[in-house]
Amino acid sequence: MKLAARTVIITGAAGGIGRALVDILAADGDTVVAVDLPGSGVVELARDLGSPHVGLECDVSREKDMLSLFGQVEARFAQIDVLINNAAVGPTMDRIIDTAVDTFRRGVTVNLIGPFVMAREAARRM
Repeated sequence: MKLAARTVIITGAAGGIGRALVDILAADGDTVVAVDLPGSGVVELARDLGSPHVGLECDVSREKDMLSLFGQVEARFAQIDVLINNAAVGPTMDRIIDTAVDTFRRGVTVNLIGPFVMAREAARRM
């Protein structure tokens, strides 16, 4: 039994697992809001999928970018049904004694704080 079409936000959508999710969910009839970094090709990806899908550029390490993203989504769609927090950065292979604090901070920001803000803002709109 097919559920009604949903509006699905996917971060990290331009490549890898995110891209596979975009393709699967769009083919299944869901409306996909593909989200990735500026210059990642996410806008072109959604354009190739066609309407009603949309690609939006957003850096999930920046709260203001995420708030702007949700403003854009609200302006285009009646509701948000699903959020897939897929964006992430991998660990460096440096030893901890060689890892800069800024490198560690970026990982925490993208992999922990970003998904928290995305989930909080999506929940406020569900």
